[in-house]
Amino acid sequence: MMVKILLVLLLIYFVLRLFTRYLLPYLLKRFIRNAEKKYSTGYGKSQAPQQREGETHINYVPNDYQQKENDLGEYVDFEDIDDINDKKE
Repeated sequence: MMVKILLVLLLIYFVLRLFTRYLLPYLLKRFIRNAEKKYSTGYGKSQAPQQREGETHINYVPNDYQQKENDLGEYVDFEDIDDINDKKE
């Protein structure tokens, strides 16, 4: 019984050792290569078209924008107040 457990543990050890030495680096290189291809080809396509200087484009207007525009409050007409220094004299 004890011999079977030792053999299984040794087998697991050697399989993991082979996996980390040969298969894991291969899988990581493949993953990195695929990620590089994905980001290098996608970068040029996802850029927005260039705008001329001075142009402004709004791509998104929130739904509550019009509600805020109408709810600005009440207009108050202010009068000029005499300066504090003028009152002392």
